[in-house]
Amino acid sequence: MDQNSSIVPSTGASLAQARTNFRSQLKEVAQANLIQYGDDFTPLEQRAIVKVEQMRLLGGFELMTLLERGALMREIEQEGLVSVFPGEYNNLEDICKDIGISRAEYSDTRGLCEVVFPWLEENTERSLPEWWEDIGKSKFRELLPVLRGLIEGESARNHETVNEAIRAQLDNAMAGILTEVAVEAGGQLDEDEADQIRRQFTESGALQRRAILTVLEFGNLPVREMRQQVRPSRTANIAATMIRGQRRSYAVLRMDDSGQTEMFQRLMGTHVDLAVVDEQDYQEQTRLLGRIIPG
Repeated sequence: MDQNSSIVPSTGASLAQARTNFRSQLKEVAQANLIQYGDDFTPLEQRAIVKVEQMRLLGGFELMTLLERGALMREIEQEGLVSVFPGEYNNLEDICKDIGISRAEYSDTRGLCEVVFPWLEENTERSLPEWWEDIGKSKFRELLPVLRGLIEGESARNHETVNEAIRAQLDNAMAGILTEVAVEAGGQLDEDEADQIRRQFTESGALQRRAILTVLEFGNLPVREMRQQVRPSRTANIAATMIRGQRRSYAVLRMDDSGQTEMFQRLMGTHVDLAVVDEQDYQEQTRLLGRIIPG
């Protein structure tokens, strides 16, 4: 944690007590849900069911945590609390980094809580906990870039692979619509009829809705298959060289676009203390250093 930080870590005792209370309540809810499974089970089988039910319920608490974190982020920004929070913080991302929330997790939390989840609540008949139980946190985060682009109707800045995925989902959705209309009509559609249908579904938002629901359905697939369906053109691997020493090793990475940069940040998360230096500043520092230390 930064030495200028004013964030005080929680004590172990307070967290331990909170966990004890939480676990007790979780067990009570799980035991209450046991009735859904029937009563034709031995005591040991009932204990197994309760434990598994506790694990299942934790997924819902993860959703609650995410929603609450997103709400707090929004409130802090809306009320301008970053500027009055003690310490040298330029933005909310800096505060989040100090409390263990990576830049990628910060961005994903805002995107899910402010874009994807509201759309699900307003445009589908299923509850948010049901969507969460089916798809889960990790898959939602992977689907987020494409879902956000489809919902907001905007291109992902400097993310050509994401833009390609968005266009592909819209094209596939339209192809399905045209096929269905043609089958109902009992024959082929001419180009004028097809254009009219394209305009109708695009302007009404039906095309967008269909593409979004299709992407959400991909969330039920195994991870590898889901990735292939959502983004056939994946972000290229990062070129890297490792210099291995006896006591310490060094890695040099080259990232050619922002897609690779975000992928790196997502994969590394809080495992890397990353110092970001602007390229122009780095070149200027290198030039000055060359004057001080010739050769």
